[in-house]
Formats: sequence, C-alpha cells, structure tokens
Amino acid sequence: MVNVCLITSLIEDAADAKSVFEEDGFTFDQVDESAKQFSFWEGKKDSISLFLVYAQGQGNNGTIQIADQIFDYLLKARKIGVIDMAFMTGVISGKSGSTHLGDILVSSSTFDCTEGINENDGNFVAPNQYGPRPSFLNLIQMQMYDAKDYYLKKFPGQNETYARKWVQRLHYELFSSDATKEDSDWLKDQGITNFKQIFKNKSIEEKNIPYKLIVKNLLESKDLEYRGNDLYVSDNLKTEIERELTLDEYPSESDSEPIPPQVFFKPWVCVPTQGNKAATFKFINEKIEASAIGIDMESAAFYRTASLANIASLCVKGVVDYGEAEDSDKNMVSYGRKISASYVLSIIKKNIGFSDKKTTSTENYWVICPDEYSQQVKNVYQENGVAFGAIKSIGNNSFAYIEGEYDLIKGKKIKVYLSFVKGNMDTLLHANSGFKEFQPSLTIMVGTCSGNRTSDTPPNTYDLIVATRSFNYTTGINTNDGFNPNNVQYYDPIHSLVDNMKLSLKGIPFDLPKDNALYQQEWLLKVIVEFEKENSTWLKEQGFDTSKSLFENKNPRVQKCFRERIDQGLINSSSPKAYREANGNLKPTDAGKTLANTWDEVYDKTSGNSKVIYGRYASGTAIERRDSQKAVSSTATISVSKIYELIKGRDCQVIGIDQESSSFYQAAIPNNRNALTMKTVTDFADSENPTSETVKVGNIIAAKHSFNAFLAFFDPQAQDSM
Repeated sequence: MVNVCLITSLIEDAADAKSVFEEDGFTFDQVDESAKQFSFWEGKKDSISLFLVYAQGQGNNGTIQIADQIFDYLLKARKIGVIDMAFMTGVISGKSGSTHLGDILVSSSTFDCTEGINENDGNFVAPNQYGPRPSFLNLIQMQMYDAKDYYLKKFPGQNETYARKWVQRLHYELFSSDATKEDSDWLKDQGITNFKQIFKNKSIEEKNIPYKLIVKNLLESKDLEYRGNDLYVSDNLKTEIERELTLDEYPSESDSEPIPPQVFFKPWVCVPTQGNKAATFKFINEKIEASAIGIDMESAAFYRTASLANIASLCVKGVVDYGEAEDSDKNMVSYGRKISASYVLSIIKKNIGFSDKKTTSTENYWVICPDEYSQQVKNVYQENGVAFGAIKSIGNNSFAYIEGEYDLIKGKKIKVYLSFVKGNMDTLLHANSGFKEFQPSLTIMVGTCSGNRTSDTPPNTYDLIVATRSFNYTTGINTNDGFNPNNVQYYDPIHSLVDNMKLSLKGIPFDLPKDNALYQQEWLLKVIVEFEKENSTWLKEQGFDTSKSLFENKNPRVQKCFRERIDQGLINSSSPKAYREANGNLKPTDAGKTLANTWDEVYDKTSGNSKVIYGRYASGTAIERRDSQKAVSSTATISVSKIYELIKGRDCQVIGIDQESSSFYQAAIPNNRNALTMKTVTDFADSENPTSETVKVGNIIAAKHSFNAFLAFFDPQAQDSM
C-alpha cells in the first residue's frame, strides 16, 4: 500500500482536489478528529491510500500546525508505518512574462521572504531555502508525463490570445459598432445581457475570461480608452477588428482552442501575507533570486515540516494571476486547483512503486576521516568501546576501511565502519561506494577546516562547525573578463538530522597542544599582565625570573610571538623597538587585558572547550593560504583570508572552507542518506599554517564530537548519560 498525504490551504482547494481524484475512481470517507482540531478525507483506489487535508487558510503557521498534526496522527495514532509521499496543491501567483494563466509550477526551492537580514547598505541577506528532497525532485523531472493525463480542457479563456480578443470584441460590440448593443447578434450569442456591470455576466465566468486583468492591460496598451464612463476600443483596434470580421470571425475558432499548460520546475518565494505580489517579484528578482517564478503563502512551512518528518514532498500549484491588486477570477482559481491536483495524481500513479522508506539496516554507522589522521579517529572510538578488526578493502583495494561493533545500553549492536579518504574528487567516488556497500543509517565525515573570522558567529580555533549547506566555489567559467561563477549549486544534509544535532550536541573539553599559535599568543598576554604584578607565582611556574624584566628573561617563546599581538592592537606598542628597551615598554591594551584575565577560565593552563557551531561551508580543490589586512575596530586589525572576500560575493553566510563537504553531500542526496560534515577549525585560510600537532588535535576533537552525534542518533539515552 502506498500512503500519500495531500495538503491544501483552504477547504475549497481540498474540495476541488477531491473531485479530480473522484473522477479517477477514488472513493472517500470523511474522518473527523475534532479533538485534534482537524478533519480530512481518506481516499482509496487499488493500492493507494490518500489522506486529503486542508490548513484552514492560515498561511505558514496554519500549514505548519496542520502538517505537523496530520503527519504525527498518521504515523502514531493510525500507525500506517510510513508516509511515502506528501504534496501541497492549490493556486499561485505566477511571474508576468514568464508564466501564463493555467501553467503548473513545481517548487524546486522556496524561502520565507519575511525572514533574512536587512543590512545598513541596503543589501538583503536571503534566509535559508527549503525544498523537496533533490532525489525525489530529480525523479519527477526525469519522468515523461502526457498532457492528456492532467490537462483539463474546459476553459477557452485559458488561451490568453483568445481571451484578449474576446474582451476587445466585447467592447467593440458594446460601444464602437455601428449596431446598438441591444441589437448585436454577437452579444446575444455570447450571453451578454448585463450592460451596466459587464464582469457580472455569467458567460464571462463560464469561459474563464480574466476580464478585469485583461481590461487593465488593454488600458495600459491604449487599445481601450475611456470616453466618458464607457470603455471604447481605440480607432486603430476598431479598424483591425472590422478588417478581420470581413475575412473571418473575431476571435476565430482557432483562437478558442485552449493551450496546454507548461510545467515549470523553478524556485518560489513564500510571502505569508496578502499584498501586491508584483512589487514583491521586483524586490525578489533584484535582491535575492532572479529565477523565482511563483509566489504563494505556505510552501516554506510545508517543506520545512515535511523535512522535519523526513518525508519526500513536493509543492505543485496552478497559476491563476500575476500578483496584481485585482482578485483572481473564481473559475480560474478552481481551474488552478484542479490542474495542480491532476498533475499530482499523474505523479502518484506513475510512482506507485516509490517508497521513501529507508532500505538500509538501522544497525550500520559510517565514519569518514582523513587518511593521515585515521589512527587518531580510530583511537577515539576504541576508547569509547568500539572494537575494530583488521583493515578490509572494496574493489581493487583503493577503498580501505575497518569494521567494528558497538554495544548500545539496551543490548543492541551497531556496526561501525571507519574509512579513509584523500582529496575532493576522491570524496564523491568514495562516498558513493560506501553508501552502496555499507547501507548506513548515519554517515559522518570528520576532519579539519578553515574558519571565517568575519562571519556573524566567528569560530575560534578548535571549535567544531557542522555543515548545514555546502557548495563548490571553484565551479564556473573562465572568460576574457576573468572568472565568472555559475549559479551556486547548494547541497544540504537532511534538515531533521541537523535539528536533532542542535538539540543534542554540546561543547567538549580538550587538551591544548603547546606548539599552537593561539595558545602561545594568549600565553604571551598573560605573561605581560603578570609582569605588572610583584613576585607573580604564575610567572615562576612558567620558568620566569621575576627579579628580572621581561626583556632580561630572554624567553624564546616570548620572542617568537609578541610581534603579532602588537600588530593586532592587543599590546600598546607600535614598534618591536619597545621590546628591546632594557625594562621593556610592553603594556596590554584593554582588549589584551580582557583576554589575559580569562586565561585561567578559558585554558585552565592546559585545556580549552570546543563549542559546536552550525553554518555553511564552501568547498574547493585547493588549500587556501591567502590573507589581507582588514580593520575591525579602532584599535585592532585581524588577518582576513582573501578567499572569504571572494566567496562573499557568492554567499556571505559561509563560515567554513574545506575540500570535501560539497562532494560528500552531493553523493548523499541521491542515495537518500543521513549525512553530516563535522570539522574542527584549525586555521583561517590565511598565511599562518597550522602545525601538525594542531591538525592532529583538531581531528581528535572532531572524532569526539562525531561519537557524541553517533550516540544522539542511535541511543539518545546513552548520549545524555555521558
């Protein structure tokens, strides 16, 4: 049995969708769950169960509430096992010039335009996008659909050429013809009897003519013009109509044949309030997404809720207006509802064998790590109770891995696979091979990355960044004018998995390597502050002679790292000459004192805390070591990588750079896998290279975080007890 959930915004949307399915042979029963504040129709035909529910027209919030309730009800109360597919149908405002009335729009992505960031310079930072699972969307796009399966040939007014000519002929007969309107045979044939309120004639509704919209357009093109209170056709148009009438009918029979709708797989914009969508299109196209082709009120909430429930989903709606101020014609609205529902019906019938159930065993977990640091990652898992065997390989030995086992608290055994990867191109092949071989329920790639010091949530060295989205910033075209990046292709993990980790993962303590530059620089500030005190015990513990000045101690660790802290404005001296003075003239600034005074709290002399940050990655094939100077305050500058300045033009929300995450997620999406990139910051893509010890510690930290994520996924109770 295939279980399908179809959600609409209004009860009228649901009623029109229901009629489409009934015509195909579905039988429905109404299910009343008033205690749960919703009711729905349950339809059946052959091996298909259809649950048809409406969100009561409450926009995003109503959609979130009803979708969450119905998903929870079907899976828990009704215990149907799995919802194979979920759809939202209804009507949408299309982009004028890109769509026609009656076209079918399928949302390849969407976002709530009331979210995002308005910056002082007038720029708008777009919010997170939501959308269908790429593997499901790609499946639908690759399938061929016959228009006769979803095309409702009922309304000649859907043919915009016919509709426009019909309105022109109407006003010609009313006011411009030699005959009076009362004597016009054409008006009688068309059923026009109300000459005072033209748009209320029933025949206009029956033909599905968007009368008000066409009149507005004809006034703008000056094909219609007011003469007193009446609308006359222009003299030029009158001449054209009369010429056509000597040869044929106007509009002709060929004009009246409805045009089959086009199906567009394009981005949408979600505007959870009523308003002038034409103006919104202008803003969206200029500021955010030039390819956005439709505006609705619920798509972002629908995709968000379906993603959290881990359900394959798709928004499909019919174009009924262009977002102008005038209300949509009610027959056009009904047509839009039905044609979107009929297209979804075609999808369901073509994909009866489709199921989004996991085909994998829930026993398997896979960790991918850098080849040169595999021993450190292996040690972390062994210390936590994973028993690994000997090295194995797939194929011609190019894919090496070890297999282990972990006993959960409840006695359940989980197979743990640890494999080793080198480089970005190898990642795609490696991930595809592993997904097929291991069939994992969860896969985590660990390693190290470069952090972005100028992001809204700047990471520190040894913080962990979980990739919520990634793209390859090297993709593009080299032209005579330089490098021209193509449209950014993002790859996302499953949103519900990220949300689970946000609720579960916490910072972890770690031991600092003594050759780490950050540790040394913080240590220097502490030294300078302590030298302002008399007979400091801490200085003696560090091997200093407190009877001598800092200069006279000639400590090599001080000599190595003090210059950078001067350059950063954390020490009050503009020249290294101050250090060479007999008694020294190195004084910490207020910022320097703040860092020094938190030494014991942050480092506890030998340790730190790695916090978890969630954000976007950019991936490239090269290791980045480019920096420039950028002022960040009146007293200090920091080294900022040029690569982040370049990437900002493509995505200003990037917080980390690595070589593999986009390829890893690219492989995970069509394989429908729970996958996460979790990497530790060890540098900032500038000219300061991390030491081997720093990278080693970074991989150990990432491995520890990944083990906590493993427990959070397979056994939250065990993770909570740690």
